[in-house]
Amino acid sequence: MERIDDRMDTQAERRAELQKLSSEESEWTLYRTLCQFRLGYFSFLVLMCILMFSVTFLMEIFFAIFLPSARMDPYFTVRSIVLLAFLPFALIFLSYCFEESSRLFLDAIDTREGSLANFRLSLCVCIHYMRHWREMPDDRLEREKFDAFRGDDEDQEAWTRFVSWITAVPRFLVSTIHTNDPFDDKNKESEDEMRYELELLFQRQQSQDQESGHQHSSCFLRHRSSSHSSSSSSSDAHSSPSARWKRAFQVASTTVKFNTTHFDGPPLDFSTLVITDVLCPFVFELITMWTFIVSLLANMSPLAAFLDYIQCGFYMQAIYLGVWMICHFCSARNRKMREFVSNYRRRYRDMQRELLEMENEKRAEHLWLVSIGFRAMEQFQISFFTFVEKMFEFGGRVRGQCCPAMISFYAFYAGWGIMGICLILLGDTIQAKCPQIFGLTFKSFITFFVILSFVFFSSTWAIGTFVHGGDFFVYPPTTESLAASTTPFPMKTTHSFAQWTKVAEYPVCAIDIESLSIVDFALIADAIYGWNTGVQVKSFTQRFNGTDLGDWEYVSRNNEAAGHQVWAELYFPTINMTVIAVRGTATATDALEDLHYWFGVSVMQAANIFIPFLKQLPSQFVVEMLSMKVLRSVMPPPVYSELLDHVTVVRKRVGDRLVLTGHSLGGAMAAMVGAKTRTPAVSFSGPGLLYSRGRFDVEDESIRDYVLTVKPRRDIVPQVDELGGMVQEIECRRDNPLACHSTVTHMCELYAACGDKRKRDWSKAAQCQEYFHGN
Repeated sequence: MERIDDRMDTQAERRAELQKLSSEESEWTLYRTLCQFRLGYFSFLVLMCILMFSVTFLMEIFFAIFLPSARMDPYFTVRSIVLLAFLPFALIFLSYCFEESSRLFLDAIDTREGSLANFRLSLCVCIHYMRHWREMPDDRLEREKFDAFRGDDEDQEAWTRFVSWITAVPRFLVSTIHTNDPFDDKNKESEDEMRYELELLFQRQQSQDQESGHQHSSCFLRHRSSSHSSSSSSSDAHSSPSARWKRAFQVASTTVKFNTTHFDGPPLDFSTLVITDVLCPFVFELITMWTFIVSLLANMSPLAAFLDYIQCGFYMQAIYLGVWMICHFCSARNRKMREFVSNYRRRYRDMQRELLEMENEKRAEHLWLVSIGFRAMEQFQISFFTFVEKMFEFGGRVRGQCCPAMISFYAFYAGWGIMGICLILLGDTIQAKCPQIFGLTFKSFITFFVILSFVFFSSTWAIGTFVHGGDFFVYPPTTESLAASTTPFPMKTTHSFAQWTKVAEYPVCAIDIESLSIVDFALIADAIYGWNTGVQVKSFTQRFNGTDLGDWEYVSRNNEAAGHQVWAELYFPTINMTVIAVRGTATATDALEDLHYWFGVSVMQAANIFIPFLKQLPSQFVVEMLSMKVLRSVMPPPVYSELLDHVTVVRKRVGDRLVLTGHSLGGAMAAMVGAKTRTPAVSFSGPGLLYSRGRFDVEDESIRDYVLTVKPRRDIVPQVDELGGMVQEIECRRDNPLACHSTVTHMCELYAACGDKRKRDWSKAAQCQEYFHGN
């Protein structure tokens, strides 16, 4: 190992290595670009998974405290106290993980040294510290700042507390715009100057010590020669040739030590750099390529091998993230390693400044093209700021009118706002205390989560106001409806929407579950939106009385006092069938339940719009990550527990003569319970379950075998998660996605396409008139 380290001892040898690299630059450029692309992409996958898990995990804690359904649990108070105490720690840790993953991502896409320059530097420094920790100096800059105001006779411990107390507020204010991470190159000009002055001072002391060492060795030899003549015979042993050789060697060693002492300790060993290259990227390339070859030989499919390669790279990058978090923490907090990293990065920044000055000096001789869009943006900013200055006076008048327009929130929102502010201040305080580890991304994540959760919670008040129930009128069959052969809503031919004059007969029209048609299920799913039992019964009476199913029975419904998932059980004696209908999103509470179960995957799919990565992650990994099994033991019983228990009991009583149905959230709950109990379920515009199935302990095969989903085109709710089982897409003759999600779209479109074999009177359904003729 020492022979390997000797290869780069001189500047000539290092120059020769760089010249060889320059001569082979074309060969390494392509590989460096590939490393930057692959490692950057894998780092992005890891970053998104941490973001998705963090948001889902934190929202799970909030829902366990603030959901109305959670308050029904007898242990609600104890659980809320424990989770509220645990929340700041979880938020801090997850914010730290997100910040470290974002640092690794930015490091991976950095063109400097190919990729992962800071990661490899931290790895080098940790290995170097384990080999030379005794010779490495402490952080001189920190000691210099401490000693600058310290007297000669003060107690050191008391002075430490005093300086810490005095500088607490300035450090807190500075930390809002500046971090002290030694790997960060931003805002380091003043620090570089101070470290450069310390290095000059060290060099002067080194030269003085070297001169004093020479003088001391000369005096020592003269003293020994003069005393040699007057020494007794007992000192002859000390004047032997071996003793003189040892003394001469010590003097020579002292001189060599003075000449080779470095400002930041021993330089990096060549073997340390080789070990770092072996760990990254050699191990990465070896494992990922081995995975690709084995998968290709096993599956004989290049596509499957490529997906396995991506998944292996994802796991390898996750391991690198763990190594980076350890190495970065140690090298940023340990004084010896922080001194080494700071000087290493300072020298690199000095070199970059000198090269930039030389380049600008030569480029200033002529007018050149600069960065794309730079000059146009400069002119735009000047014009924009001028316009803003003129608008300030007008803004002052508008502000006086808008400030009184404040919205009144309930106690939950006010309490969450206060708590969110406290969490943001806590993040600022922690970042100010440990600026070497916690940076601006740490605080940004906490602020982002608080604001995002508040916006999501507040927006739930707007959801559900579009569904009241009981206002869609379909009456028992009449003479006219029995004689009619077509729907009472003939569509007008228009030039803009000529394609909407055609109504396709969807395959789902052929579905007949013991005489129940898809139109029957759509009418049942809409009727359950009635705001009380009377309204629901009235809707069922209008839609089934006078038909061959007129002997229907309203068997039971959910516990109105304690249950938050609304459902009702119907029984049709004529065909011996039981239908359980589940209400969808109709209140703010229902909207919160939607967020509870599908918040994490919604964040993931939102990011997937810009950079498609969801399909390349291991699907089972995503399912396990979204399942939140780590919190299941402390979470309240889920809102669908009563529904699940009831369906289980009914399933044992009636056997296979049971069907579930629902719309929106109710459709998803019906599909989930149907898959768990192996009961057929018809879902209208429900969100998917494939990625969220881990939350409900549902198997993919059960979703495939028992769930039918009807989704209108342009409806955004079924696009959440991924639908499984049989999926029927139908037309939506509206441009508004909210209108496409409505039960009116399902009932009118399915009635026009499939007809109504019960021959009910639809002529009073004004919503269908508007649906077909509104455009």
